[in-house]
Amino acid sequence: MAVAALLTAAAGANPAAASSCADRDEAAALHVRSLQTWMVVASLTCGSVDAYNEFVLKFRPALQRHGDALIGYFQRTYGGQGTSKLNRYVTLLANQASALSLKDRGSYCARTAEMYDEMQDGVSLTQLESYSAENVGLLAVEPKSCMSENLVVSLK
Repeated sequence: MAVAALLTAAAGANPAAASSCADRDEAAALHVRSLQTWMVVASLTCGSVDAYNEFVLKFRPALQRHGDALIGYFQRTYGGQGTSKLNRYVTLLANQASALSLKDRGSYCARTAEMYDEMQDGVSLTQLESYSAENVGLLAVEPKSCMSENLVVSLK
């Protein structure tokens, strides 16, 4: 898996950084949170609240598991500042998704509708993390995650 290889290479290149690098589950959580944030913004921007609710109901166990991994990553990486750093990161994701939607609302909403259809019919709970990485990537890179800026999404 490309993300795992990237994380392994980053950890090997700088052993001191390895303790704050996101592990495979944490990297997946960063991707899933980007997808979830994309969908939250789309629910408001594109009027897709019902589709968002269906997304949450279908993927609730995976969203909760990845949410826990994300909390764990921020606590491990930032200690007592973990909660505030996580809140700032989630806000950054929302701001990035909003900026993408404002840049080209039509394309953002059309792509979101396609993703809802794809996820409803062809994505299982166990496939959500790979779907997130392949279709949204990261809305923003968490600085200590050892993940590349090249993974940040742009509206195509």
